[in-house]
Amino acid sequence: MKRNIGRMALISMVTSLLLIFAFSLCAFAQRDDGPPAHNFSGTWDLRQSNGFVVTMVLTQNGREITGTASYNAGRNGIARGSVSGRAWRTNGGGGWQTNVDNFQVEIAWNGAVGVYRATASWADGVLHGETYQKNNPGARASWTAGPFARRR
Repeated sequence: MKRNIGRMALISMVTSLLLIFAFSLCAFAQRDDGPPAHNFSGTWDLRQSNGFVVTMVLTQNGREITGTASYNAGRNGIARGSVSGRAWRTNGGGGWQTNVDNFQVEIAWNGAVGVYRATASWADGVLHGETYQKNNPGARASWTAGPFARRR
C-alpha cells in the first residue's frame, strides 16, 4: 500500500512538472495575428550597434523569407550567408497605428548561425531589432534598417 502511494505521488509530481513546462513554452511563443502588412523583399542594410553592416537581399513569399546576406569581415574579405525565416503581424489595441510586423530570420554564415529578430510598427516602417549567435544568445547587438514604404 505504501509503495502505491509513493508511486502515485511520483506520477503526480512528474505530471505537474510536465504541465508547468508545457504552459511555460506557450508563454514564450510569439503571438501571430496573421500575415505581415509589409513586404520585406528587397535589399536591406542592417546597421548593427557593434559597427558591422549586414546586407540582406530578401524574397518574401507570404510569411516565408529567404535570401542571401553579406558583410565586410575585414582581412577575411566579404563573409556570405544564406537567409531563412518568416514574418508575421501582431495586432495592437489602439487601431492600425499600434499594429506591428515581426521579422525573424537566421543567417547560416560559415559555420555559425546568426539570429536576427525585429519589429516594424505600421506607423513608422523602420525595423528595430537585435541579433545574436544561435549558440551564444548572451552576446547581442541591436540594429536598425529602413525606413521602407512597401506595405502590401
